[in-house]
Amino acid sequence: MKISFKKLKTADNTIRVSFDNKNTFENFDKNTALADGVPIPDECTDFSNIVVKTDKSELSNLVYEIPTDLLSQGNLRSKLDTRIKDLKIPEGVTSIGNGTFSYCKSLTSIVIPDSVTSIGNYAFFDCQSLTSINIPNSVTSIESSTFYGCSNLISMTIPDSVTSIGDSAFLSCSGLTSIEIPDSVISIGSEAFYDCSGLTSITIPDSVTSIGNLAFENCSSLTSIEIPESVTSIGDGAFWSCNNLASIAIPEGITSINDYTFNSCSSLTSINIPASATYIGDNAFSGCRSLININYRGTEEQWNNITKGDNWNNNCPAVVNYNYVE
Repeated sequence: MKISFKKLKTADNTIRVSFDNKNTFENFDKNTALADGVPIPDECTDFSNIVVKTDKSELSNLVYEIPTDLLSQGNLRSKLDTRIKDLKIPEGVTSIGNGTFSYCKSLTSIVIPDSVTSIGNYAFFDCQSLTSINIPNSVTSIESSTFYGCSNLISMTIPDSVTSIGDSAFLSCSGLTSIEIPDSVISIGSEAFYDCSGLTSITIPDSVTSIGNLAFENCSSLTSIEIPESVTSIGDGAFWSCNNLASIAIPEGITSINDYTFNSCSSLTSINIPASATYIGDNAFSGCRSLININYRGTEEQWNNITKGDNWNNNCPAVVNYNYVE
């Protein structure tokens, strides 16, 4: 393990490093440190004890390079200084373990090499200062709660190698304004984008077959979303409290509009429902007080045969238009 540097300001070409919280300093040549970094001794198990100084100032622009064996173990928060801003993962690392960088609240950037194939659950949990990250094309899934609480994450590129987005993967990433899901993704997990309150648009590709429970709940800035024909399952409360969503079309083939799916979508004015629907769940459209038109593709008889749950249209003034054709 080592520390590398973006730049060093020193008049005497010497930097001083303490590995035990300022008690003892070792001298290192500036040019060697810039070229090769400074090795962190094995006995230093708490990176918060590391202090680097030059004759100019105490440094904070350090890049910690984490070795393979520690990264694969996960849960480094007992060793990592939560004040770390920049991290570089060395080439050759194949996995980032569960919770590896969780609670690194000062982390603003991280370099992930193409050798990484898996990123564990909660890997970047609560990294509140992280603004952007590029996931390499070698990664096949975004696991549960990977970026949960990364509230300043504004830019995210999901590569086309990813086939699934796990439960709560981007929960409370309130800084995200848009995200493009590649056409390799098959499933979007429960609460995947829950409380992404800054999200204004999202593209769901026609490779996706399922949208999990509460997947987009409280995406309060979302104004439109297109659900492709490939989707056969939409979970409970999937769009609950998306109160700027104005219209939506449910694809043919969906048989169940589950409990609370569009509850409290207060700006929703119209919705298209396929003739394949056989069930509308409890509170599915409750609180959709602006909903005027339910455009149903089947007959009135088919509509009457649909099983409807309790309060499915509570505080919803909509009329049903039968045999709807766009």
